[in-house]
Amino acid sequence: MPWEKGVMLKDLKFEQDRRIVHLFHSASVSGPEKLVLPALARFSTQQLKVHFLIETRLGEHAWDTYRYARSLGIESDFSMVKSRLDRECIRNLAYSLESTSPELMHCHDVKSSLYGLLACRSLKNAPFLCSTHHGVRGRPDATSRLYEQIYRYGIMRGFDHIYAVSEADLKVLRSSFLPPNRVFLHRNGAGTIFLDPKRRDLFRAELNDNYKVNNGETLLGFVGRLSPEKNPFRLLRILAELKASNNIERPWKCFIFGDGPLRSQLEASIKLKGLESHVVCKGFDPNIGEQIAGLDILVNTSQAEGLPITMLEAGAAGTPVFAPRTGGIPELIPNTEFGLLYDPDMSDAVVAQNLASFIEGEQKRVLAGERLRQRVELEFSQNAWIKRLFELYALAGISRTPKTGGAVSVSTEHSAL
Repeated sequence: MPWEKGVMLKDLKFEQDRRIVHLFHSASVSGPEKLVLPALARFSTQQLKVHFLIETRLGEHAWDTYRYARSLGIESDFSMVKSRLDRECIRNLAYSLESTSPELMHCHDVKSSLYGLLACRSLKNAPFLCSTHHGVRGRPDATSRLYEQIYRYGIMRGFDHIYAVSEADLKVLRSSFLPPNRVFLHRNGAGTIFLDPKRRDLFRAELNDNYKVNNGETLLGFVGRLSPEKNPFRLLRILAELKASNNIERPWKCFIFGDGPLRSQLEASIKLKGLESHVVCKGFDPNIGEQIAGLDILVNTSQAEGLPITMLEAGAAGTPVFAPRTGGIPELIPNTEFGLLYDPDMSDAVVAQNLASFIEGEQKRVLAGERLRQRVELEFSQNAWIKRLFELYALAGISRTPKTGGAVSVSTEHSAL
């Protein structure tokens, strides 16, 4: 993979002989994997490895991230998870770590952090432990929200470094009785900056060919898991208001990219609201970054967000964003020069009016997309993300402090993670 202009490996002050393991929980390839794994693939060192917890209950999809990492040329290993709190898996992970002897282990989100912490308890020489919280808000259901509480108030206390992906998340974590000298900001970044602005028309043409877009239609896109925290039904209510509005003359169409438990209900609601000619559910697309590049506007209706990878991809593609002013989104889009945000408590009709003005104001939104692209390349690029990560790793040798109150007791009663 090519380096972006202006950053060399030596500039990152990364100790090539430092043994580091990244630990992920298996799932379909989503935001964290799309950000972290391609970044790690840029370092061809045998000292950096990735370990996956493969959930047998997920079937064949459990192997998606493992295969993705291998396709990127990353040295990868795995442990099978056969039950809710699999003690055999924890022992196997501990054995793998014992043989690898990492100096630092970086766990990603809830389950990998729990298993990583428990596995390290049996090691004679435990590594420096880091945990990235990939989004404080937006857990999809009551069970996930319970695990979020266990994670923040129990598991995280056993880690040397805790990383928040947005300023908004950082404030929440620092208010969760975690020692402030162990909680750091490590904002999400875009994946590979893939779009030359001159190629945008090519991606648009491909989208036209794939989905039979009519000439002159403004293409809206919604990207995300179809689950409650992403609030896809609000999207349909807004689009129904948009369809009925007298404030819009341009023809438009909205593609919904994603899958999840609400998909069948969402498709039924599209028919019920008479939106079939305007809204199409396209399911999960592994090449969504290229699809975003062909959109005119990326629309978000989430109830809560950290710093969404899809918005960073939109920025990298020069695609303007229409989204709620929530979580870390204003950190990416601080004002109307870079996109258009709305207050989450606005009525659907008012939000639809704002969206109509964004659609009609083509010149303004195209300029916002270009400014967002420049902002992402400058402040949220893959290089910026990697550089900050290694700055934090460099602190590992001087920041280890006694983890007072850090003991976490996790029994099988907390086992549905």
